Amino acid sequence: MQKKLETRTFKNFLGIFSSKLTGYIRDNLFASNFGSGLIMDAWGLGFGFLSSLKTALIDIPLESISIPMLSKISNQKDKHEIASGSLLVKLVAYSIPSLILVSLFSKNIATLLTAYKSTDVEVLSSLMRGLSGYLAGGIISIWASSVLRSQGRMLAASLTPIILNISIIGFIYLMEKSPVETLTAGAGWGAWLGVIFQLYAFHLGNRWPKINWANKYQEAFEKKYPKGASIGIFQSLTFISTRYYATSLMSGSVAWLYFSTRLIQVPNSLIGVCIAQASLPELSKISNSKSPKFSRELEKALKMGFLIALPLTIYFFFEASFFTKQLFQRGEFTASDTAQVSNLLKILSLSLPFVIFESILTKAYYAINEHKELVKIKFIQFLTCLFVLFFSYYGDFQNKLIAVPFSSIFSIIVGVAFLLKKFKLNSGKILNPSARTRNFLIFILISFVTFEGLEAEIFNWIKISICGCAMLYIWENEILKYEN
Repeated sequence: MQKKLETRTFKNFLGIFSSKLTGYIRDNLFASNFGSGLIMDAWGLGFGFLSSLKTALIDIPLESISIPMLSKISNQKDKHEIASGSLLVKLVAYSIPSLILVSLFSKNIATLLTAYKSTDVEVLSSLMRGLSGYLAGGIISIWASSVLRSQGRMLAASLTPIILNISIIGFIYLMEKSPVETLTAGAGWGAWLGVIFQLYAFHLGNRWPKINWANKYQEAFEKKYPKGASIGIFQSLTFISTRYYATSLMSGSVAWLYFSTRLIQVPNSLIGVCIAQASLPELSKISNSKSPKFSRELEKALKMGFLIALPLTIYFFFEASFFTKQLFQRGEFTASDTAQVSNLLKILSLSLPFVIFESILTKAYYAINEHKELVKIKFIQFLTCLFVLFFSYYGDFQNKLIAVPFSSIFSIIVGVAFLLKKFKLNSGKILNPSARTRNFLIFILISFVTFEGLEAEIFNWIKISICGCAMLYIWENEILKYEN
């Protein structure tokens, strides 16, 4: 019996929520121990670059090619095990060159990526070289998560980042080494411990991948891999261009971008990524964008994401400074850092509904195997980002760093506009809540505007409570009662 979207989403939500909670603790330690100094600049760029490389070359090809393919044979145990094992063989073959290049040429890569002075390049290159273990374990972990998600086992697939976060937290507390050694050891051990957990999940599900050196699933992945990787490459290039832009500005810019992006990733992951990953297996089984069932499933996912995003958008826009201060401002993280991060977060909050739309619609493209069209859209988004950065850098703007979140907003809006053209959707079912819910959201907005000038901290906590109640109300009265 197929699991409902709400059930799959809730299980995925539990795993992602736990990972983001431990991620908050990890980033809190980063802020208090390193502030916005050299180490955080290097981590924000080095770890981010390797993660984007892993996402481009492994995660997106697996998600766009393998999960749809594996989902269709998830009820056929032998075929699913053979296909899973074949993918592992290919991924190891594809990833070895990248691992070798990062290890051997980390200094050259660091120099090309940044506008740093020579001493900063040394820190960045040593960090990237030390993170090779994390990159290797992360690649295997992404493969295992993809296999588990194709089986509908969302909770098991989404728990592994918790192990990574706990490992880094433990090494920060217990390892008396340099910051670079501590962070790289924590990330490396965390990635491989996550792999062990996922192997145990295979054992519980009584499904072990089988190696088959030549089969149609491996051949299908080989054939489609370049298109899948192309989608990820443009996303990776967008990350690299924004961070390179930041390195040309004042010291600490990369760290401020890291913290603000991490903060906005939480609602995006809890809503957009969570719903998108949960809907992908079912959409893949339908795999026909003209099917009424496909449209209903996609409309339901988009409605779910859009309505839950609205109260969070309001909250982060008005409470960016309070939220950042409560979470990070201690130790090495100063009031000046809070001001910089909260300014970026406030702008990024405006993109939240569009980011969630993009996440869900992108997965829908994966389900119908429209990789070629998706590559074009990602390329257009990349060019949009470059245009905004170029215009801002050479324009007469006092705070040039805000060009990064604005470039993100414009590129995402452009992407969503192109993504929507493929599907015949009823916008009324997606964007129009009930009159009662609409009035409730208007009440929230008025409340936040009213409380904006009040300095007593109790009003900040009231706003958090209002936002939480709004999300529960929307889930109960809009999502669960949605009629297919």
